Amino acid sequence: MERGRYNRERIVELRQAHPEMTLEAIGQQVSLSKERVRQVLVKAEMPTLSTGRVSTKRKPIQPCTQCGSLEKTFITKHSMFCSPKCLYIANQHHWTQWHNDNPDRNTTYTCTYCGKLKTIRTTLYERQVKHHKNLFCSHACSISAQWKDKNSALSISRQSNTQLDGLDLTS
Repeated sequence: MERGRYNRERIVELRQAHPEMTLEAIGQQVSLSKERVRQVLVKAEMPTLSTGRVSTKRKPIQPCTQCGSLEKTFITKHSMFCSPKCLYIANQHHWTQWHNDNPDRNTTYTCTYCGKLKTIRTTLYERQVKHHKNLFCSHACSISAQWKDKNSALSISRQSNTQLDGLDLTS
């Protein structure tokens, strides 16, 4: 018991005399682990962090990138805007700027089935051309084209079956 009490007193003395010492350094002085030193300091209601490691400098709050205000409704580590309203305005401005910089973002093509002209976004057009050989103006045209191909294939197979019925294959 004497040794434990001595260690506790020694730990408290070292923390008071040298607040910049780490828990590991204090533990080496009294031959205890840094976890045991932390436990003793918590029980004695003393700070466990050394002042040598604690930074007292706070990062300055950056002004809102939209309106320049320093009063932020939600302050997070990386917040750029003072309120959701400023965020919305900035996004609208960015979107409008992008549309002004990219005026030719639409492409017009001819429907493979009915021949109508259809205008769509260029990115969507590029994706469809990449994955499909035929482009249609609507779902109805797409389905009609599929059934037309299947019906024509069925009619060809029916014609070939009727021609085969007329042939004598036993000889």
